[in-house]
Amino acid sequence: MKNNPAHLSSLFFIFIFFWGIQSTYSQDSGYQINFKISGFEGDEMMLAYYYGDKQYVKDTARIQPNGWFLLDGDEPLEGGIYMAVLPPNNNYFEILVSGENQQMSFETNSQNLIGDMQISGSKENEQFYEFLQYLSIKRSQVNELNQQIKQESISLTEKAELQKDLDVINQEVEEYQKNLINDSPTSLLAGIVRANMPLEGMPEFTGDQKEVEMDRYLWTKAHWFNNVDVTDERLLRTPILFGKINSYIHNLTVQHPDSISVSLDEVLEKVKPSEEVFKFFLVNYLNEYAKSKTVGMDAVYVHLAQNYYKKGLAPWTDPDQLDKIVENGDKLEPLLIGKIAPDIIMETQDGSKQSLHDFESPYTILLFWRPDCGICKETIPGLVDFVNEYQDKGVAVFSVCTKLGDEVPLCWTGVEDLGMNVFFNTVDPYGRSRFLDAYDIQSTPQIYVLDKDKKILSKKIGVDQLSKVFDSILKEE
Repeated sequence: MKNNPAHLSSLFFIFIFFWGIQSTYSQDSGYQINFKISGFEGDEMMLAYYYGDKQYVKDTARIQPNGWFLLDGDEPLEGGIYMAVLPPNNNYFEILVSGENQQMSFETNSQNLIGDMQISGSKENEQFYEFLQYLSIKRSQVNELNQQIKQESISLTEKAELQKDLDVINQEVEEYQKNLINDSPTSLLAGIVRANMPLEGMPEFTGDQKEVEMDRYLWTKAHWFNNVDVTDERLLRTPILFGKINSYIHNLTVQHPDSISVSLDEVLEKVKPSEEVFKFFLVNYLNEYAKSKTVGMDAVYVHLAQNYYKKGLAPWTDPDQLDKIVENGDKLEPLLIGKIAPDIIMETQDGSKQSLHDFESPYTILLFWRPDCGICKETIPGLVDFVNEYQDKGVAVFSVCTKLGDEVPLCWTGVEDLGMNVFFNTVDPYGRSRFLDAYDIQSTPQIYVLDKDKKILSKKIGVDQLSKVFDSILKEE
């Protein structure tokens, strides 16, 4: 959806007016919202809303003979900041929908959607647009002062005076925001303003630069949700809650599976009083880490599956889907980085038995492959070259051909064709080791990097990544 050029941001922090509210309306009222947009030549408009980080169309309306668009329904709208979207360019403006009264009208000009807005039937929207218009004026003042400050001919004294003017505007905006909050602390607009105000009360930390930066980071992380009620279901239908929580997970948390799991536990505990918010974020992050291509992040999926779904904390889940999630988590858990790789007993070409755990090498690359796998044919020659270069550093390949039964002879032909004699090559003709299940082999090639104790150091990486991985491993020795 294209951004409306009239859409404003605050002067002192990013103030994106995409956020939402809880439905505190009467169940009997329904909604009726009228729009009139001078200069808009289209005959159809849409009403859209946010849910988490997504946008959805709620309703559409065609222009009436009197020039107005009417959107109405028997059931009241769920609270939120809705967007009146104007095709074909999809310019839009926001409206607040909250409380029992969902009967309101908006009239504006397509060339100045915010500045020309006139509202009836909604005091909260009147305050909302007064605020937007106020910010527009202050932004213009700030831009003008900044342009003056950038002039090369200006003296340091003049710059200092201009900076004082900027500070005054900053203070004025802050006072305006605080007045909005104090006038109606539980209103939607107050919630929006409060959630976007900077954190206050950070102490003056002492120490060297790194110590101060770390203390500031830890304080910010500990107070990140001070200005927003994460259990407020109103905010779920806005990007504000998603943005706050997602920033906490991805920006304020060290991107390691264990750290992410701890932060997710903290967030889910905070939002737990709200079933809808809890459900949204649990499902959202389960799906995110199920799809993650980052090595090791499947540990986060396993954590959520085993500690929430398996323990009955996701009762909304379809039973078949629940079983699948739990099964996947249990299957992946033994294969997480840091775990001892499952032992498998394989056969060499002469029929000798060989246990993976008894295979002696400082480092083992466990390779699952097929002779008729196109990607295997493309990448295995590179793995051969890698082993030739790194074998004097303690690297060996334990190769498992995944063919079974009558197709096993193809494995040995493939070994010759691909020059794999430098590997320790094995098969399991009758699948007695159950290696396909043990290692959740859905496709080939699959690579696991193991240490001397067969602990998993890395996994499911490409041959082209092995040099970087091993250089890092060997550097830490």
